[in-house]
Amino acid sequence: MRILSLALLAGAATFGSAQTGYIYVTDGDGGFGYTHILHGGGEIGSYQWAGSGEVPIVVTGSGANQAQYAGQGAIGHQYVGGIAVGTNNWNNGGINAYDAATNGSSIFTVDWTSGVVKAWGMNYDGAGTALFTAAAYDLGITYDSRSGTLFTSNWGDGQIREWSMSGSLLATWNYGAVESGALAYDSTDDTLWFKDNGGNRMDQIDPNTGAYLGGYSYTPYVLGGEAQAVPEPMTLAALGMGCLVALKRRKKA
Repeated sequence: MRILSLALLAGAATFGSAQTGYIYVTDGDGGFGYTHILHGGGEIGSYQWAGSGEVPIVVTGSGANQAQYAGQGAIGHQYVGGIAVGTNNWNNGGINAYDAATNGSSIFTVDWTSGVVKAWGMNYDGAGTALFTAAAYDLGITYDSRSGTLFTSNWGDGQIREWSMSGSLLATWNYGAVESGALAYDSTDDTLWFKDNGGNRMDQIDPNTGAYLGGYSYTPYVLGGEAQAVPEPMTLAALGMGCLVALKRRKKA
């Protein structure tokens, strides 16, 4: 198991890192929040949710699929170009999950309280299959398509951990991040992104070595995050029409 500790002080200088792919981050857990789209080191657009608390997010070639973070039978929505085109009904057993990930055939979540990682159908459907137990207060989760592993980021201790699909702990990295969330794997350049909400930064690391690659200032308080290599055409069209909304800072209850 690899263990690496890199302290990123809140006052440290940021670097000129920029997203190669497109990172979707969710902002607001208690109401009709926003999904922001990040690219090239900044925000290029956002859309408002059609439902409340739609924090867990996965992004595929067909768009974004978001679910409510808590409660049984909660309605979430699927979005293309920022427009709700369908719904999901996530019978999640009452767990609290603020982020999601996908390998293209399953959606993965980590329970905020227990750290249990579960697999669901691609519409957050099914009863959920427990895969393993990560760490309590793990909030971010993402799937590394090159290594076939899962990463989690912890809200309390700032650690990012890499797991095999059977739950073997492969690596632990500590970046000194406070209230870490919005963990996303970008397959276009094989990097990980996460939001240090305490330091108001988006940070980038190498998932293979744990090396810190840089970051930039970003103030919205985001919890869920996922990457897409190329955005759906309707998203670009919507952005071209100026469908931008003001940044809304939401704090986790």
